[in-house]
Amino acid sequence: MWLLDRMTPESAAYNIGMLLKAPGALDEKRVGQAFRELASRHDALRTRFVEREDGTPAVCLEEGAEVPLELVTLAPGEAPMALAERFTDRTFDLSEAPLCRAALIRGAEDGSDYLAVSIHHIVSDVWSLGILLSEFLALYEGRPAGAAPQLRYVDVAQKRERKTLAEVARIARTVERLRGLEPAELPLDFARPESDDLKGRNLHRVLSAETVRGLWKIAGREKTSLFSVLTALWGEWLHAYTGRSDLVFGTIDAGRDDPETAPVIGFFAETIPVRLRVRDTLADSIREAAKALREARASAAPYDELVAARRADAMKSGSREVDGPLVRLMLVQDSRNDILPPMRRRGWDAFEVDTPTAQFDVALYFSEDGDKLHVKLAYAEPLFREETMAAWLDALMAAIEAAARGEPDPFGKGRNSRGGAGEKGASSAGTFAPTPHQERLWFVDRFEKGDLYAGAPVYYNMGEVRRINDDEAPVTPEALKAALRTLSDSRECLRLAVRPDASEHPEVVVLPALSHPEIPVLVVERTDDETLAQAIHRPFDLAEAPLARAILSTDGRTLGFAIHHIAADERTAARLLNELIELVRNPDCRLPEETAFSDWTKPLNRKDWLETEDARWWKQTLDGMGKLDLLGDYPRTPIQLYSGDRVSFRLPALSVASVRGLFAAMLHRLSADADIVMGDVLDSSAENVFGAAANLLPLRLQITCPDETLGDYLERVEAVRGEALRHGGMPFDRVVFAADPENDMSRTALFDVLFVGHETQSGFSGWGWGKYDLVLSYEPDGSASLIYNTLYFARASVERMAGRLARWAEGLINGSEELLRRPVMSLPAELPADDPGVAERLAEIRDSVREAPKTIHEAFNAAAGLHADRVAVVAAADQETGEPRRALTYRELNIDAEAIGRKLASLGARPDARVAVLTNRSAGTIAAFLGVVKSGAGYVPMDPAYPDERLQYILTNSEAAILLADKANFPRAQMLAGLLREAPALVLLEDAIAEGARASDEPPLPATAGAKSLAYIIYTSGSTGTPKGVMIENHSVTSLIFQKGLPFTPAADDIWSMCHSSAFDFSVWEMYGALLTGGTVVVVPRSRAADPSVLKEERVTRLSLTPTAFYALADEMLASEKALPELKSVVFGGEALQPKRLAAWHKAWPAVRLINMYGITETTVHVTAVEIDDAVIEDGRSFVGDAIPAWGLALLDENLELVPFGTPGEICVYGEGVARGYAGLPEKTNERFVSASALGGVRVYRSGDIGRFSESGLEYLGRMDDQVKIRGFRVELSEIDRALLSHPAVRDAVAMPVPAADAETPESVGDILVAFLVLEPGADLAHEALRRYLAEKIPEYMIPNVFYVSESVPRTGNGKTDRRELKRLMKTLPALPSEAAQASEETERAAAISASDGRFQEVLREITSLWREVLDLPEDREIGPEENFFRLGGHSLKANRVVVRLRRAFGIELSLKAFFTAPTPALLANLILERLGESCAASASAPEEKPLEEASQVRPVTAPVSGAQKRILLWQAKNPGSSAYNMTGGFRIDGRLNEEKLQEALNALVVRHEALRTHFEIMKGELVQVIEPPQPFPLEVEEAEREDRIEEAIREESNFEFDLSRAPLLRVRLIELPHGDALIFNMHHVLGDGWSSDLLLRELCALYNGEDPAKLPKAGTPREAAEEELSRTAALEAKLHADEKLLQKLVPLPEPLELPSDRPRPLENSGTKSGRFVSATLSREASLKLRSWALASNGSLFMSLATLLAAELYGITGAEDFVIGSPVAGRSTPEAERTIALFLNMIPLRLHVEREDTAAGLFARTQSEVLDAFELSEYPFDRLIEKLDRADVRTAPGREPVYDVMMILQNNDPLELSLAGMKAKLIEDISAGAKLDLNFEFDDFEEIRLRLEYREDMFDRERAQGWADAFAAMAEKLAQSDPDELRVKDLCEVLEARPQDASAAGTPAAEALAKRLLAQSEQADDDEW
Repeated sequence: MWLLDRMTPESAAYNIGMLLKAPGALDEKRVGQAFRELASRHDALRTRFVEREDGTPAVCLEEGAEVPLELVTLAPGEAPMALAERFTDRTFDLSEAPLCRAALIRGAEDGSDYLAVSIHHIVSDVWSLGILLSEFLALYEGRPAGAAPQLRYVDVAQKRERKTLAEVARIARTVERLRGLEPAELPLDFARPESDDLKGRNLHRVLSAETVRGLWKIAGREKTSLFSVLTALWGEWLHAYTGRSDLVFGTIDAGRDDPETAPVIGFFAETIPVRLRVRDTLADSIREAAKALREARASAAPYDELVAARRADAMKSGSREVDGPLVRLMLVQDSRNDILPPMRRRGWDAFEVDTPTAQFDVALYFSEDGDKLHVKLAYAEPLFREETMAAWLDALMAAIEAAARGEPDPFGKGRNSRGGAGEKGASSAGTFAPTPHQERLWFVDRFEKGDLYAGAPVYYNMGEVRRINDDEAPVTPEALKAALRTLSDSRECLRLAVRPDASEHPEVVVLPALSHPEIPVLVVERTDDETLAQAIHRPFDLAEAPLARAILSTDGRTLGFAIHHIAADERTAARLLNELIELVRNPDCRLPEETAFSDWTKPLNRKDWLETEDARWWKQTLDGMGKLDLLGDYPRTPIQLYSGDRVSFRLPALSVASVRGLFAAMLHRLSADADIVMGDVLDSSAENVFGAAANLLPLRLQITCPDETLGDYLERVEAVRGEALRHGGMPFDRVVFAADPENDMSRTALFDVLFVGHETQSGFSGWGWGKYDLVLSYEPDGSASLIYNTLYFARASVERMAGRLARWAEGLINGSEELLRRPVMSLPAELPADDPGVAERLAEIRDSVREAPKTIHEAFNAAAGLHADRVAVVAAADQETGEPRRALTYRELNIDAEAIGRKLASLGARPDARVAVLTNRSAGTIAAFLGVVKSGAGYVPMDPAYPDERLQYILTNSEAAILLADKANFPRAQMLAGLLREAPALVLLEDAIAEGARASDEPPLPATAGAKSLAYIIYTSGSTGTPKGVMIENHSVTSLIFQKGLPFTPAADDIWSMCHSSAFDFSVWEMYGALLTGGTVVVVPRSRAADPSVLKEERVTRLSLTPTAFYALADEMLASEKALPELKSVVFGGEALQPKRLAAWHKAWPAVRLINMYGITETTVHVTAVEIDDAVIEDGRSFVGDAIPAWGLALLDENLELVPFGTPGEICVYGEGVARGYAGLPEKTNERFVSASALGGVRVYRSGDIGRFSESGLEYLGRMDDQVKIRGFRVELSEIDRALLSHPAVRDAVAMPVPAADAETPESVGDILVAFLVLEPGADLAHEALRRYLAEKIPEYMIPNVFYVSESVPRTGNGKTDRRELKRLMKTLPALPSEAAQASEETERAAAISASDGRFQEVLREITSLWREVLDLPEDREIGPEENFFRLGGHSLKANRVVVRLRRAFGIELSLKAFFTAPTPALLANLILERLGESCAASASAPEEKPLEEASQVRPVTAPVSGAQKRILLWQAKNPGSSAYNMTGGFRIDGRLNEEKLQEALNALVVRHEALRTHFEIMKGELVQVIEPPQPFPLEVEEAEREDRIEEAIREESNFEFDLSRAPLLRVRLIELPHGDALIFNMHHVLGDGWSSDLLLRELCALYNGEDPAKLPKAGTPREAAEEELSRTAALEAKLHADEKLLQKLVPLPEPLELPSDRPRPLENSGTKSGRFVSATLSREASLKLRSWALASNGSLFMSLATLLAAELYGITGAEDFVIGSPVAGRSTPEAERTIALFLNMIPLRLHVEREDTAAGLFARTQSEVLDAFELSEYPFDRLIEKLDRADVRTAPGREPVYDVMMILQNNDPLELSLAGMKAKLIEDISAGAKLDLNFEFDDFEEIRLRLEYREDMFDRERAQGWADAFAAMAEKLAQSDPDELRVKDLCEVLEARPQDASAAGTPAAEALAKRLLAQSEQADDDEW
């Protein structure tokens, strides 16, 4: 204000004037003396302001300054008010004190004296006027004026310069609340001047007493204030006049929250911004207004600081609003007339002095004048004509009067077509039906806003930026805004909004010219692409015009324009920007006339589009089309989400047609798909049409001839487009209906890639067309951009696409005939960016194996020589066969191998000869293989588990000349040899070794084999099932082991497992990794493959397993907690890995390295390697890493050409590991082992595996044979597996396609998806529930049709998933049950969807009937319960119609997103019944109670945790070591307990109650409770001599630290004393609540006293508790959606209670046992009064106590609005009453108190507030916190999120223990956890007892005891008084009389508060400021 005065020193705009009429003649001396005393009492009247050296003002106090008094005599006929106006219009010099003056006026015609007072606003406000005048009257009349204020105004002024943290937070909240919003403003009659001279005029009106009574009636009905009603009416009228429903305007806050400020004259008032959202009904708007006023007041802060903070916030984001005031319009409840009543009682009168000034555009003041309302409108004269404002005010008055009369629509226009008032036109320019395009965009916005995105989606924002040439003048904000006004008056699309009509259909509304909101301008400091993109992509509210904004840089050199696609297409947007620039340059230029868009669109809205020839053509053309599948870098979400970015690049200046064709060719190449659909843009508007006129054109492009050249293809693309153009008049959205594609929420309709080609330069670059995966925008000058979805593509991938397109375009422009002659599907693609090329790679490979041994023989001999006495091989004991453990040193193994080799050599073994080996897994097997290689031959392993037919084939195909078998398999070897035409020589392994032992002195066998000699042949089955013998040479094996740069270097101290069959190539890695490097290999018997004990016993350091085998081992290790302390690494290979399945194991043993090595038998075991870390596990995709050093790989297409980066291709391997070929199969060898010309002719192995390079590495996508398409969609089975495995109930999962005829499904043709599941123990899962879960994870087409349940996933002999066996088992495995079939106690939902349930059938009939109507199906068409809405012809818009109708039919909240997850009648009926909260009780019989011995055989089971449990567990995790949640107590027993009977009773309790054997773990990232099998309860018994040992034991238990990962979480101690026993209990709160304690004791007594456990009522389970909570939560979620008022009553949360404390609040509340209790007991009379008072008011004792507590907390803190917490039992079913579990829930109770409330009135309000709070009693408190806005949840150190004070009414019977007739006395734990500041615990005894728990680290005991005693005293006072007469202030006298609280910080000072309340005496409630 000081600065404003410096800018306009001649203005008196901030002078406040009053004219007083005296009851007679005034004594001049007494008047002067009164003003002198006033000046001495109030600093403000002696204050002046001086300028510091830094240019800022300083407050100075001028001692001795006096208020000057002038004596003035009126001229004849002159009115006192005219003189007072001149007097008030005189300016003040702010550097001179005082800033107040008075004039005594005589000579009035009525004979009275008058007194004019003028004071500057900088030292006063309206509140201060009341103080000044009331004290002046007292001083003038010689009455006491009260004590002078203790608070000095100068201190206040200086204090305001120092912001507290709370003030900073309030400012931040306000900035956040207003971010992105423009202040509301009215259409101007005149252009806004550059500077504001503050000239204004005032208009006055009066609302009659009758109208005021009507308004008060509305306020009473809505339980709010008169000002809230007036605010809502003001908002409604602004909405009608401006078209905006989200308004920001200002009001005044007194700023005197501190009671000490109440009697001080000074400038405390603040202008605060109010954000009001106008609702659909006046009642809703009133409630919204009350909320908005509360929010504004709660975040009140100095106005200038808000402006500065908002500017800083805008600059931080790179933009700020032009002319950025917070508010332009003001609404004020003026309390000047509050001064009148006390003055008039003394014969005086007072009048406000109007000044011809205006500080805002418009300010509307309401002030009560008796039973009337005086209304003043102050407006800025330079902006408005008087007749405009008069008409506006009169229309507003008429609307207010209509509302007061109860008229339903006081504005007379209806909700969706209301216009303005006054001369500017009373209605909008018109409404019309939207085009199909506009209808779709409105639907998308409605569907996604607030659901998929926090605000409106922004991907339809079209925008571009132009740079102003240096030789042109920069654009100024003023010129830009003027140009925008002219432009928007001329173009309807800039005044357009789309709103729902009464039937929820969209309607286009065009506001009138000259009276519409201005187009906002964003000023940006920076002009980088990111900042400009952010400015373009601010969301629009489609219901509010304009749907456009301008963007201007601060230097005026960059001008941008953004508009929503619903209002304009790119062509229109470009023309608008051009016209805008022209208007800036030449404001007088004439714009061409436009054709009304509504007229142009009429032909588009014809109803018969689907019957036209165009529709038939499109249907035929698009029939059977697939989806273009550009595999992105990130998984596709089930419902498409979007976040855009742009890659700009340049192409040669080609024709649009050429670029279109090249782009299409690139799409073919990237997707490897010959049939694609992409979008094209057709500009179909006339020249003078401005709007969203462009149409989208689907182009289906098929390559039917694989050799089609690029040149031919480019011509054909244009031919296809030409044909499509002939049918391009049909709107795209109707084309979609005609094509009727498979619904897929993860994609856009028909195509996901769009081409936007501009024939003329537009300047626009592709933003705003929608959420397509890719949009290529091309300009004729060659500038291009790729807009892409960053949620699917990495920027580097898109940059590669741009680069590829640029290279192809360069090839065309350079006339490259070679490129035009290339087949489209073989267009050249580059190698991955990080691959240096094949020649370099081959050189690296050679270098990596340069020092490697050449043969296995050579390498083993070297290792045996170095490590002769080390153990080489261990054959672990086989418990199945009885074989004992056997170990061989390298010396012993070498001797055996030499013996075997000599025997084989004697029989003709030589290089490349084949020796078959048939042995069991043993040390002898290892010796046999080494013996073969020492002989020079190659071995052929044969697994005895194979059938004879396969073994016979192997012997024949391999041409093995010798068959070596051990004793166990020798008879079978003889049999097999006898079947062959040329029988091999038979050798008994044991004999060969024995012969060697007799010839041990012979020299070692010479090395006859070379590097290229055959090492082994391992047979692998291909897709045909025929085994193929893969021939591997020696160098491949040694290269595998000895290459430089493996993930780890094998060492001599390594111990390797060999868990796999020697006929599986993984064994080669296991065996030789150890034996060629001096390590030990442990041969694990088949029977112990999943047994961690064998690995632990043998101290294995290197474990190698297939993923499937490891999953089984991991489950066993986690269940048994058997760690492998020596383990260093695990290598996975042999099949695709599911990284998410490693999460729990990796967390348990993070030091063990996990390495995934992709490989194939044909490439010698491994090809690539990657280490698995947390990031890979979290991602979940199967990345296999880079090629290991001696191997190389490339991705090739079917023509052996390199595929583009990011495109799937066949993994082709080259390098040292590539096999020689297939034994005896030359054709197969030539097919799979080929020369790749694209790789320089190098020999590669075509793996048949599919992979793709991405930014994260090589991703394995599966086998080519397994590539699946379902209904035209490409399906990645691994992605389905990942989604299934993320469900907490699923342990293992395999998805696969099967023919529909083979599965139980309504589908009759084609393939469908099925999934095989292994569930977690004890898990119950329904088909529908799993489908709903998956719908949140993956697209609908990827969700399996059938789920089969298996105990395990079958494995092949090699440890891989056996898919053939799964298909075979499909006929025998049970399918996952439906929810109807479950009908179990696990879910109350089951009966609600039972087909026999009448209510379900009724809902089903309603749904199918509605579907028939919406889908235009015949009446006799039966719709089955499992039929899919979208496959019946439904689409998104029809779905919206169904949702609207269902909401009305059932009165529920149902979102479109929810409908898409339930697209069948059965699923939808179930969902509706859930929302209705209807369910039938389950009827399954109770399971039989098991004795401990039998029950102990049950495996552990898991269940979800409840919300309350989760809250406690998370708190405990943050506060390790805390015992705050221990529930401790005990009993002193007057006899001796039978220890054996007590133990038996506790054991029986363990069997009955799962909670007593429950612990908590984290599984798959989720907290779960694990219910263990029953075990004997660990009763602790001790002997003691002293009685005080009981107190010690209770203290020990109170401080005991539970390990929540170990059951039981209940402790019982029996203390045997000389004269009786004591029994101590300690239960962690996470297990149960107070109800649970009582239940436990009652059942313990019954069982101890001999009652049969089977006769006790069936106990419930914690699982039921958690699942019941989930069911209740779902229903309450719907209730919260349907009734926002439940949450609106809580937000924004009021400020926390500031309790006076004796010590500062600790920064952390550890919840340690630092809490203490004090107590007080209410008298019998007071207790009776509270109960009878409640009964008489139809309330409860809880409400009576809450009322008194509200009054006490008000008295302690002065807070009038606060929240306390209260627990509820949460046991709503009989089963819950029999369950030990934590059902307890917390509810936030918001209380409002006013000092003048009567006790009865406060009770009525509290009763209502309690009932409101209990509406949320079943909604989990932690979920409720999540529902609140982040800004509403407190995060201050040491505080709880919502409340710090709690109230509990305990009305349970006292805990009792009756054991065999002995008496037991309860011993309570007097310590407390004190997690809150205060906890008021009331016991419902005859004399009500209060136990007050308090935090000892904050409060002294004396203070807490004083509060407890005060409550009792307040109850006594209530008992002796009439509640209708007794007021809150009377109750608070009890507190004020207490000495310990009289000076407490935060306690209201009585005198100050009284003055404050006197000044506010006429105000209705806290909304009226």
